[in-house]
Amino acid sequence: MDGGIGAGINGGIKDGIKDGIKDGINSIQQKILDIIRETPDITAKSLSEILKINLRNVEKNLKPLKDNNFIRRVGSRKTGYWQIINQS
Repeated sequence: MDGGIGAGINGGIKDGIKDGIKDGINSIQQKILDIIRETPDITAKSLSEILKINLRNVEKNLKPLKDNNFIRRVGSRKTGYWQIINQS
């Protein structure tokens, strides 16, 4: 047997997860990238104010962007800037 309904459901879930990973970023992360493109020297605190989310949430969304080489911080927290590496 091919697994029937269970196999179809599991296949759909796996495809959905793959698509999410392939796309790589969620809507908040996309907004962060858009803001960084316009204002590379923005701070995480300013991002939280613009997006109306708390600082910890901004940091949690910046981490996968950094870990997956979409962005990197150049310089210090106060005087540095964001550099977009992956132009997706």
